[in-house]
Amino acid sequence: MTHAYSKDGEPRHYVDDGKGGTRDTTLRDMRKNDWLPSVTDILGVADKPGLNRYFQNQILEAAWKTDAVDNFAEWCKEVRQKADEHSAKARDAGIAVHDALERAFKGKEVPDEHLEAVDAVSSAIYEKYGSLEGAKTEVTFAYESKEHGYGGTIDLVLPDVIIDYKRKADGWEKKKNGDPKKIWYVESHAAQLAAYRAGTGQLNAKCANVFISPDNEVWIHEWSNEDLAQGLSIFMASLNLWKTLKKF
Repeated sequence: MTHAYSKDGEPRHYVDDGKGGTRDTTLRDMRKNDWLPSVTDILGVADKPGLNRYFQNQILEAAWKTDAVDNFAEWCKEVRQKADEHSAKARDAGIAVHDALERAFKGKEVPDEHLEAVDAVSSAIYEKYGSLEGAKTEVTFAYESKEHGYGGTIDLVLPDVIIDYKRKADGWEKKKNGDPKKIWYVESHAAQLAAYRAGTGQLNAKCANVFISPDNEVWIHEWSNEDLAQGLSIFMASLNLWKTLKKF
């Protein structure tokens, strides 16, 4: 699905299908309506070694658990189906936690099964930044200059802090001091936040990823200005590549 934004920052991910329903937005719709591409779609053209390794591991795990059959094509189909099911389950779980956090920060009722995650995330953010006052969730924006434009939706904005949630499918091991032994601090995460910071004009805002494990453990990684500068360079290069590939 193509994610698009109008120039006033409104999401335009779907359009009227002319039959009383909606359909996914296409590049043709974007050109016709002069809409802007999303940060996530733009970064989709860049290679992500960590994410690629994750998908490769899902294929390998599914292959290990799938009995061999005489028909190789059928075996491949079954392996891919199992791997896709695992990825879809992880994706749906992440969406559910995102939705619960959005509801919580909007003062709405949160489903019981997600209360622990919401409490853990809220407590961690409060401990890190001292206050949740003035928090805004699902903040949309659009940015345009003579050379380029893009839009996006930010998970959470505090005064001078931009936050993006990342739910981990498998959690993480801990060091003796309680810090994670390893979390994928991938460049695309910094690029995403740097694009949000530049696109909203909050050039001095802190930018952080809030990682959430399946057991509702939370770890906050705040990116340095050096990382964000590199991230913005990655984003701008991806934007130019996206425009070239899409002839946009």
